[in-house]
Amino acid sequence: MTNELIKEIINLRDNKKRMEKFMENFDVLKEWSIVIFNDNKKKIGIPDYLKTKIISKNFFNYSPYPTSDFLVFNADSVQAYFDNIAYQYRINGAIELDTNILSYLSSFIENGNEEFKEIFDYLIEPEHNSAINAYLNENYQFFNSKYDKIEKKIKAFEIIKNFDYKNYVLNNNVKSYLDEESLKKQVNISMEYFSIGQILFSLINKNMFDLIYCELLLMIVIEYSYQKSSLPFKLEKFILECVGKLGVIPSREIAIAKKYFLNELRFFDSIQKNNKNVLKNLESMTWDLFHVHYTENAVLFANISDCDLYFPSFLTRDKKLFDALKDYVLDSYAYNSVTKEFISFCDIKKIVFPNKNTRLTKAEQKDLMKIYRRLKESKYEVKNVGVDYESLKCELKNEVKYLLNIS
Repeated sequence: MTNELIKEIINLRDNKKRMEKFMENFDVLKEWSIVIFNDNKKKIGIPDYLKTKIISKNFFNYSPYPTSDFLVFNADSVQAYFDNIAYQYRINGAIELDTNILSYLSSFIENGNEEFKEIFDYLIEPEHNSAINAYLNENYQFFNSKYDKIEKKIKAFEIIKNFDYKNYVLNNNVKSYLDEESLKKQVNISMEYFSIGQILFSLINKNMFDLIYCELLLMIVIEYSYQKSSLPFKLEKFILECVGKLGVIPSREIAIAKKYFLNELRFFDSIQKNNKNVLKNLESMTWDLFHVHYTENAVLFANISDCDLYFPSFLTRDKKLFDALKDYVLDSYAYNSVTKEFISFCDIKKIVFPNKNTRLTKAEQKDLMKIYRRLKESKYEVKNVGVDYESLKCELKNEVKYLLNIS
């Protein structure tokens, strides 16, 4: 009921009517915030450095947000509207850094590796915030076995976070403005946070990781089981498998599956027959998509006591991943600050239909239109299914091994 009500508010297209609908259902929606993009009637900017962009030929910043313009409908903004009071949103955000990016930064700080100077210079800009949730998520499992290496990466991050920018500009000195003792203390605090995070990851994020892993396995099973079948057949098969086995309709992964089934993605280059590293490669791909999911959902986990809205982005050197994400852009999203529920809405037409250069028969176009309409009208019946991820992963991995001739 709440999901349909939120969707109704988004689809109204008239801001006054949206406010009125929210107020009519205030008791139901008071814990919810609805963020709608691409609305130019009231401009509020997401900082430019957090937008999707090609930073250089080697580095790419991904953001799921289509524009810096948005409106927010929540208890405070709606109440302010009816009280005829201007409501100001406090905005914050950060560029998420993963293991690879921190390794590059650490290499530059320690050895002056010129290959990574461009990304270092980008991140130390005074107005550019960065965060390492992506790195933490990847490395919780290694906290004890790789403690020294992790501490080294954390130190590199703390130097950037507390960087002496003026000294760098004037004297080219790469150092923190903190003295060595204060820097060490800050690193210790971050390591304590890291230790606590091991428990949080197992409770909050493991299911998300397993879900994405199973979705990728399903794509591969379908591609290699029905290689001569049409795009609509494979895409419909993927959606139905996700609905039946996982209890989800994964919009981003549908967009990725579409390109994969059309052989338009280099993101899957390492998934080949007779390649014994397929499952290991697949785990790395899952981490990539996990970071993107986490970025989208970060508003639920971020400490936003100093802001109303948090807009992170994800920095990568992987152009294959960057290209894989282009067809998925958020139109709007809603989140519950108490229950931590998150609902996203995207351009369904863009995730289902290929680009104009892709040749499709009239029958294929017709079948894709059917899929589009089913998604748009919520015709796929999603039920809450209790997923035994370990059992399902084992089953799907065995299928992949068989289909790809992996011993």
